[in-house]
Amino acid sequence: MKTKIFFVTTNHNKYLEACSIFRNSDFLIIHKEDTYHEIQSNDLESIVRYGLKSLSTKSIYPIMIEDSGLFIKNLNDFPGPYSSYIFNTLGNSGLLKLMNKIKDRQAVFKSVLGYSTSSSIKIFEGDVSGKITTKQVGKSGFGFDPVFIPDEYTETFSQMNIETKNSLSHRGKSIQLLKRYLER
Repeated sequence: MKTKIFFVTTNHNKYLEACSIFRNSDFLIIHKEDTYHEIQSNDLESIVRYGLKSLSTKSIYPIMIEDSGLFIKNLNDFPGPYSSYIFNTLGNSGLLKLMNKIKDRQAVFKSVLGYSTSSSIKIFEGDVSGKITTKQVGKSGFGFDPVFIPDEYTETFSQMNIETKNSLSHRGKSIQLLKRYLER
C-alpha cells in the first residue's frame, strides 16, 4: 500500500507535475485543494514555512506545499515571490511589455517545497536559469512557461512535455529532492 502525501495547492498543474514525478514510487500524492495563510515576504522559504505552520491546525499529515517565483535579473529580481499575483494581474503579455526594451533577459525560476509531518518540517529547493523570450511560445504548461527558455535549450517550458519540463524545472528539482529524501 502506498504512503499518502497531501499536496495542498489550488494549482492543479503543480499537482499534476508532482504526480508525474512520484508515478513509479511507493508514495501517492493526494491533491488537497485548499488555501492557507500566505505571508507577504521577499523570501520563498519564509512563505513556505509560515504556510506549513498555518496548516498544522488542520492535522492532515504528511503534507507538502510549494511556492515559486520568477526572478528577472534586469528587473531587480521582479516579480520574485509575487509571480502568481503579477501573472494573474498582467499575464505573459504584460510581463513581455515590461521587458520590451531590455536586452539582457536573464532570469531564474526558484522553487521552495515544504514537507511536514506531525513532528518535523523539511525544506527542498530547486532553481533553473534561463531567459525570457520576446513572445509567448507553446501551448502546454501554465503561468510563465510560454515565456521562459532554460539555459542550453531552445524551447520554452510550454513547448516541452511534462517529463522533460520536470527534469529541468525548479519545481521538478525540488520535488525530486523530496522524493529522494522519502525513498532513503
